[in-house]
Amino acid sequence: MLTNDLGLFAVIFGGTLVLASILRGALAGEQNHEPPYLDARGLLLYVPLIALFAAGARGDVLVPLLGAIAVYLLTMLGRVLHTPRGLRVVLVLGTAAVLHRYGISIDSLRVPFTEMTFELGWLSLPLTALWLLVCAVLFGRAGTIPSVPFGVAGLSAVTFYLVCLMVPWAVGEPARWLALAVAGVSLAQLPALGQVSPLPAQPSGYAVGFLIGALAVVGALKHTAAIAAVLPMLAISVPLFGVTYTYISALRGMRIGHRRQHLHEVLLEQGYSPPQVLGVLMGVSAYLCLLGLLMVSLVPQAAWTKAAVLAGGLLFGPLVFFVIMRCLWRQGPAMAGEWLPEVQMFNVRLHPLSMEDALARAEGFIREGGPHMIVTSDTSVIVRAQEDDELRSIINEADLATMDGHGVVLCARLLNFPVSCRVPGVDMMERLCAICARLGQPIALLGALPGVAEDAARMLEARYPGLRVTYLHHGYFGPEEVAGIVEGIREARPSALFVAMGIPRQEKWIRRHIDELQVPVCMGVGGSLDVIAGRVKRAPMWMRRWGLEWLYRTALEPRRLPRLAALPKLFFMTMRKALFSPAPRDVPVQPADGSDAK
Repeated sequence: MLTNDLGLFAVIFGGTLVLASILRGALAGEQNHEPPYLDARGLLLYVPLIALFAAGARGDVLVPLLGAIAVYLLTMLGRVLHTPRGLRVVLVLGTAAVLHRYGISIDSLRVPFTEMTFELGWLSLPLTALWLLVCAVLFGRAGTIPSVPFGVAGLSAVTFYLVCLMVPWAVGEPARWLALAVAGVSLAQLPALGQVSPLPAQPSGYAVGFLIGALAVVGALKHTAAIAAVLPMLAISVPLFGVTYTYISALRGMRIGHRRQHLHEVLLEQGYSPPQVLGVLMGVSAYLCLLGLLMVSLVPQAAWTKAAVLAGGLLFGPLVFFVIMRCLWRQGPAMAGEWLPEVQMFNVRLHPLSMEDALARAEGFIREGGPHMIVTSDTSVIVRAQEDDELRSIINEADLATMDGHGVVLCARLLNFPVSCRVPGVDMMERLCAICARLGQPIALLGALPGVAEDAARMLEARYPGLRVTYLHHGYFGPEEVAGIVEGIREARPSALFVAMGIPRQEKWIRRHIDELQVPVCMGVGGSLDVIAGRVKRAPMWMRRWGLEWLYRTALEPRRLPRLAALPKLFFMTMRKALFSPAPRDVPVQPADGSDAK
């Protein structure tokens, strides 16, 4: 049976791809897209119809496909002729009535997690028609991103097929064949990744939604309570959420011209790309389908067990996807130019700049002259600043406070701040050295163990020809030596001073002496001198790319383990604020000269 099913799926999938290519070629115009009034994707439903007919499928398998094709043709005709929306609804209901006559009907309902069953009698026809209409409308409204209805339909059909294999006594052969047909024709259309339609609804979306509704009737609503309660509703949950959000947004005044603003349009406005929107919606659908399969596997279990699993899954899933959506990178406001954006993260002022923008700003400090302070803020800095008023004041008064650490970046995104990437302190220090070498400006190194600064200086001068290190001193000095160190740095006249004394000592030392030093760029760099000098090995590039450098450093230096406590603390603070406080609407800005914005 499985081999035959796979062969039928391959035929439908391949045939859909071929027909889709032919249609795209035939309809492509000068702008390489189909006319705005035409949605030809519904024509692909003829592929599974022909394949199932050739395979000798029964009428109760072919009738839903014929009904879906009829819905597609009727809604397409209504679009071309500009018929009232109510007439299209009547036509869909009429098609549903025809399917009811051929046995595609909801004859009884069972109360979820119980054995109670209600025979519908004369209510069977209106409830069946209403269910098919709701599915058609929901998927049609989701069609403004064409791959969404077909992606959701494909995942739902695969789920129904797996249910047919898991509980063959509960679902018959027609449901299995129809699930294969829907899966093949739907999944073959996903390559149109992230296309966005300017039209409010798609006839092909109406058709595939109608087909999913019919599949739910054939394969689930007539049988076990767990399947009847979970699978149909989970199958339409993503389109249902999208349409519900669209109407809620209209009530809040979120409109484009004279029409409602759709969910994907809201997400695109917030900086998400079409592939990201499609990927997240498909991820939600896949999660709900897996939850449905889990519920089917729990059919023999007690009702309270199934109810607890379903409630836990429905509560946990939205939270996970909320975190994923917020953590995705998205294009925020322009970061470069005359204005320097800033955000307030737990009363700590940070600048959500990319590395290039931060370096451009630092180079501007060097060219301007006069003292400037740069603070690299990782997770431990943000958490420590909640209890250390002096450190918080230093960060808030710094000329530039970058986000150093994936934890800070992810938490900032959870708070809806437009942060593109982290700015690692050691990388920024090295690239600042390259800038100083290009400009012919000297630097100074202060901190770390005796001998480390000397080794780091040799490495930097060899790595960046033209760079001069005009002052060196280790970080183990007493109060009586401070005046001499400050005087030595001032006489060396460096353009950049890198202080490696650890947080918060280095920031407090810089702030205390910055006016005396008169160095254009003063920056605390923590353990960067040890890394540059070769005393501490840096994490492999793949670990840095995936935000695991902290794990590598902790494995090499177990004494850093207590610092990891800052990450869960910051995450807890962030989630509490993200879930229970209003998201920031605008990013406050400050003029580049540091004066108050008007």
